[in-house]
Order: sequence, then structure tokens, then C-alpha cells
Amino acid sequence: MTVNRPEAYFLWDREDLVQDLQRLLDGKDRPKLKGGPYERYMLVIHTNECYLNPDNVGRFLEGATFRADFITDAFLGLSYDPASNGGKGGYPVFPLQLTGNTSE
Repeated sequence: MTVNRPEAYFLWDREDLVQDLQRLLDGKDRPKLKGGPYERYMLVIHTNECYLNPDNVGRFLEGATFRADFITDAFLGLSYDPASNGGKGGYPVFPLQLTGNTSE
């Protein structure tokens, strides 16, 4: 069965991105782990949102900080971008600035 509907996407802004990233961090900040303790706990968040391209994400994350007590390192990764890496193409990755963890 084919459904005829218009495609929709979310027009992200800085506040939306920062709030959603913090919500994701909050949900992952107290994991149930096997093994450890470990020196670092990393979280990688990947998105393929069409509006969240490297330019917009870079602007939106400028000066943003996120709370995390358990996670020591967090990154936002984007899908392949042919313009990244000086035009050679690549997968842009943005480190998230965390506050509140013991690695500071």
C-alpha cells in the first residue's frame, strides 16, 4: 500500500539542538555497566538530519555546554559530507563541552 504524503523535516535552531542533546545526555548519564571502573566513559550521538549540516551544527554548538556527571566525553557525529575535510569528504564530528564530570 502506498501512502501519498508530503515529506516533512524539522527546521532546527540552536535551542532545539542544545535541549535535545542535553536530553540524550541525561538519559545516558547513569548507565548500567558491566566491568569497570573505567577512566573514561564516552557517548557518541549520530544524526542524519538534513538541516543539521556541519555549518549549522558548528554555529549552534559554539559556546554551548552540557551537564554530565558520569560521561566524561561526548560527541555529535554527522553523516558523510563531501565538503568536509578540506573538500576531501568525511564524517564531521563535534565534541560536546561537558561540565560536572570528574575529568575536569
